Parts: sequence; C-alpha cells; structure tokens
Amino acid sequence: MENILLSNEFGLNPVIMSCPRCGRPTNEIALLGKAYDYKCSCGVHIYERKVGNCPSCNASNNQWKRMSHKEVEVGRKKIMATHLCDDCKKEITTFKKTVSEGGVYWKCEDCPSNGVIKKNEFTEMVREKMGLNVPGPKGYPPIGVAFTKKDCPSCGKEKDVDNI
Repeated sequence: MENILLSNEFGLNPVIMSCPRCGRPTNEIALLGKAYDYKCSCGVHIYERKVGNCPSCNASNNQWKRMSHKEVEVGRKKIMATHLCDDCKKEITTFKKTVSEGGVYWKCEDCPSNGVIKKNEFTEMVREKMGLNVPGPKGYPPIGVAFTKKDCPSCGKEKDVDNI
C-alpha cells in the first residue's frame, strides 16, 4: 500500500466511492489525503496528487490541468469505484439470464434508460431478422436494440395527466 500524504486541512480526506454504472454510493471508501482537482484533456476530473494516468482515457498526467491551488475536500465529490454496486451486479446477472432465455437488451438513444425485454413476439422477430434465433449450449446469444424518444418506455410516452 502506498503511503497517504495527510492533508493539513482535511486529514485522511475520505470519500465514499460511487458505482461507475448507476452513480449510487458503493461500499468502497478511498482515503485520498492531500488531493487536488485536476482536469484531464478528455474532460474527466481527477482528485489526487498527480500520479498515474487518467482512468478514462489513460492520458499521462502531463496532460492534466490543475483546477485550483487549494486542496480539495474530496468527500463532496463523486469518484467512481473500481467495481459495480451490489444492485447493479444483481441487475446485470438478471439481464444476462433474461437475454440467454430469448430476451433482448434495449437502450434509449435520447435518455440514459436501458434494460431487457423478455422473450415475446417482438424479441423473436428481432432475433430472426439478425439471424440469432437459435439457442446455443449457453442459451440464446446476446443481442440488443436501440430506441429513440418515440418508442422509449421511459422518456417516450407523455404522461396523460387526466388518467393519473
């Protein structure tokens, strides 16, 4: 383990890490100590002592711009964890099972919504059109569709205020 350089103002400077998929807090805690806010050329904020490479684009730290000369209290920032949260792990496992049983992944091009559609006439038609309608030894192969706002079950349907 690397030594932590304590911050004069914030001590260990702890932060609860966030799930890289959903953004909710995970059970990981990072002790960053003396940390500064750097911004990589790819736009990602990095809170540390300018060591290593950007976690997003792998750019070396000489391509980072220091955003402030003051130390940062990182506990108020959202920092991505190295693993998914338990809820996302469970959801992905459920999604994989549904797709292996003939379902189809879906995502929306206009909002961050995504999920799976259980096996039905629509998924069978999609699989047939793509030539992936025959299950293998581990079930059906993965396949997905993309919706726009017009068809998205999350952002596409305007709520009818009279029927709420």
